[in-house]
Amino acid sequence: MPIYRTDDRSGSWKAGTKSVLGATIGAVVGTVVLSWFGLVLGTAVGLGIGMLLDNRPAAR
Repeated sequence: MPIYRTDDRSGSWKAGTKSVLGATIGAVVGTVVLSWFGLVLGTAVGLGIGMLLDNRPAAR
């Protein structure tokens, strides 16, 4: 008997418009604040936040 349970709701993650928008805004803001390091960091953070917003469970 497996100790894990299958969760039908957790499909593959998708990158939508919020992901692209978040990465773009993060890259611009990061570049202004921290130059090249900020570009990388801002893009990563923006993409992560955008992915979370894109993949929120739909309201019932």
